[in-house]
Amino acid sequence: MNELLKLSRWGPPLVGNSVRLDSPSDPNLFAYFFFYEFHLFDAIETGKLVLGNWDWEWVIGKGETSAHIHAESLKLEVEATHDGAELVLEIMN
Repeated sequence: MNELLKLSRWGPPLVGNSVRLDSPSDPNLFAYFFFYEFHLFDAIETGKLVLGNWDWEWVIGKGETSAHIHAESLKLEVEATHDGAELVLEIMN
């Protein structure tokens, strides 16, 4: 396989915004990326478990080989490769 895998937006109502990774040569090979921020005890409120976010907007790059979320507290970037994807996550405290 010489072509890069392709990224597209995917998001049924209960899942929210996600990214789908597809093989250009085999429609049966695909994966989904769903990113959810989960706050553990004491992360936001002392002694409490606080649910996180999951509804950030994914932006798909031209050529459909890259995607990213840029939010106040995080940055997540995905680059398609020939056999998968590389992910870079930065969290701001």
